[in-house]
Amino acid sequence: MRILSVSYSQLKRTFVNSRLVVSVILLLFIKLQIVDPFIAASDKVVPKAAEAGDVIDGRISVFQPFISLGNSGAVSLLLPLFLLIVLSGFPSAEEFDLFVHIRFSRIKWVISEMLVIVGTSVVLTVLIGLASGIMLGKYASFGRAYSETVTHYLYYFRGETGEYVLELLPANLYNQQSFDAALLHSFLLLVLEFILFGMIILFFAVINRKILGVLLDFILIVGGTIMTAADFGIKWIFPMPHTIIWLHYERILRKPKFPLWGSYMYFLAGIFLFGMLSLLFAKRYLVNSAEEL
Repeated sequence: MRILSVSYSQLKRTFVNSRLVVSVILLLFIKLQIVDPFIAASDKVVPKAAEAGDVIDGRISVFQPFISLGNSGAVSLLLPLFLLIVLSGFPSAEEFDLFVHIRFSRIKWVISEMLVIVGTSVVLTVLIGLASGIMLGKYASFGRAYSETVTHYLYYFRGETGEYVLELLPANLYNQQSFDAALLHSFLLLVLEFILFGMIILFFAVINRKILGVLLDFILIVGGTIMTAADFGIKWIFPMPHTIIWLHYERILRKPKFPLWGSYMYFLAGIFLFGMLSLLFAKRYLVNSAEEL
């Protein structure tokens, strides 16, 4: 119970941190790059369908922007960078934390920090999802289906295959995954990616080299984004493509390029590895004082 109490206390301080001011920039980016294109597509397709005598539901599921968040190249780069900013002061070294080090064993401290990472990852993902849905405003619906204004876009505008909104909800995604499955996988894979990046920072903090952990995360994020954009086969060694569901499938045929279960194993193996290393080195290197952090 003491571990949970300490973890909860630090988690609360994480979300009243001044670094969260950057969330305003993130939300603005999400609105411009995700929400506004969906709204524009709705305003464009509905009247066109009406001209053809068809009825198209112009509303957009509140969950759809979140699905696009995990499947958009630009945003999939920004979200982990946002996490790095939030975790830049992690683990905390305030007076309360030094008191914890005195009363706690190093193993218990590491476990409490792991719980903070998990909690931060889940809460951030949920808040980002809620905010992206709320920004839909009057276009929002609570249905769980892909927007007809996107899935039927090319039917009414056949010559606009390069339209940006089609990249937010690619055919690889809605042809291969149901809406509920895409939502679930997007949430779980994004949370696991956040936890992995947090575990890397924790391990290097334990061995007194936190800056190397932040640098490694940054290299993995940027390198993965570049490899994914270039569509190199080597991209699968980076975390980034594993969160993009449509990359796992062919465009039309239900044939996986990379199995989804492989992405889950990738993240779980990485989390387990850095978690065990943190526990192992906690006893060896954090014996004298918490100030070694």
